[in-house]
Amino acid sequence: MKLNLVMSMAGATLALGCATANQAAAEPASRRLRAPDADETPRKAVVADEGYGEDETDEDAPMRFLLGVERLFGIRYAILEDEQTYIDMTSVTLLTPGRTAGAAPGVRVGLDVAMGALTLGASATIEVAPATSDRLIHLGPRMGYLVSMSESTQLWLRGGLSINHYGSEELSMLNIALSVDPQFLFSPSPHWSISLGLGLDFPLLGSISSNFTGTESDVKFSDFGLHCGLVIWL
Repeated sequence: MKLNLVMSMAGATLALGCATANQAAAEPASRRLRAPDADETPRKAVVADEGYGEDETDEDAPMRFLLGVERLFGIRYAILEDEQTYIDMTSVTLLTPGRTAGAAPGVRVGLDVAMGALTLGASATIEVAPATSDRLIHLGPRMGYLVSMSESTQLWLRGGLSINHYGSEELSMLNIALSVDPQFLFSPSPHWSISLGLGLDFPLLGSISSNFTGTESDVKFSDFGLHCGLVIWL
């Protein structure tokens, strides 16, 4: 009798297991897979909200200002020529005023606004000799483009015009040049960078006049150099 009872219990257990397996097989696969909750946010979207993610574009970057002190140190080669004169000079500059080189500014201040990778701005300086009436005024409107090369290095491609007026007791000189001024920016900190690059001014228009005789003639002033400076990100 005990043997019959054990066999009956084993048969009932086996039947219950088969019924459960058949029910699981008949259940649709869509019900066995857990559907994501409606308020569940993909991980990629969460990461993008926390900072600058992989999907960020230039349009998403905030507008920033770049305040620069340019041409603090470097080497330059300048050429001044008119119908009767040709003067060329090479100099190493360290906080050097531009009036010592004729009509090209030395140290200058630049202010640019960066809208994503595009930049718009200008450089300017006013130099006045304390002991004489020599003066130099520079204005350089420009535009540029920032190319990221690494987390701490950028290439700043920029160009524009260089408008310079030099005056003294003897003469007055005006020159307008096409300025090509590409710079590498090395950033030890997110708030400031060291700039190193070329300064190339190709003459477009120029004139020189004597304050004594009143005569005026055309003049060309070219300026080529390798310079370094400082840029502060605001």
